Amino acid sequence: GKVYDVSVEAVLKNEGEGEITDYSTLSDIRNTEGDEEFTEKGSNVVVWENHGEDIHYKGTSTDALPVDVKITYYLNDKQVTADELKGQSGKVRIRFDYTNKSSLKVEVNGKTVEVSTPFVVCSAMFLSSDNFSNIEVTNGKTVEMNDQNIAIGYAMPGLSDSLQLKNYEATEEVDIPEYVEVTADVTDFSLDFTATIISSGLLEDMDLKDLDKVEEMSDNMKKLEEATDKLSDGAGALEEGMETYKTYLNQYLSGVAALDQGAGALESGLQ
Repeated sequence: GKVYDVSVEAVLKNEGEGEITDYSTLSDIRNTEGDEEFTEKGSNVVVWENHGEDIHYKGTSTDALPVDVKITYYLNDKQVTADELKGQSGKVRIRFDYTNKSSLKVEVNGKTVEVSTPFVVCSAMFLSSDNFSNIEVTNGKTVEMNDQNIAIGYAMPGLSDSLQLKNYEATEEVDIPEYVEVTADVTDFSLDFTATIISSGLLEDMDLKDLDKVEEMSDNMKKLEEATDKLSDGAGALEEGMETYKTYLNQYLSGVAALDQGAGALESGLQ
């Protein structure tokens, strides 16, 4: 599909007296929690009133998203459009490809190199047991709940190339997922929506003190896959509705926090 609109939510932490100055390229800015008003002063400068509270605001952006998500549909190994797939039966394959367009420059052995920003991407969808069977997820898991199947996959696009894992014997067999693919036998295909969450927060605040050996990377990367098993914990609490669905995915992301050690090993390998 295509991007229709991009909205951004921001929080300004109130750390003292006086007006609060922010630098923003957003348009249609509006305060979402308080009554503080703002004044635009110069190019991309926004000055907010200070009422002693943090300021939560929202706006729209024309900037490109840091990660592109492309979804491709196949019916009996033939690529089809979403419209063509509607109501059809057969072997269905849904593939999520991610393009990481965000990068940063880091120092490696005294040289400046450009690497992809380390994002973890999670894509998910609800698949009715009445229509979908024999579900398999490449780089992910499925969870059964009542008459629904929840398919969730994960990837870290661009990270393997940035770390040049295939160039070193100790890491050449480390496989960092770059895509997600769901296959199933389907009757009368329908799919209400898919959701993709992209986060760089899982790789922050890593403790590298106990991760001195690059050889540990392979074992630690397996923890990402093991963490997806935590999806089944609390699946029974999932109810209909997008808000509950969002909460459930947040719980999933918390479970994947076990990735920290593996991510630490990756950073150690990069160094």
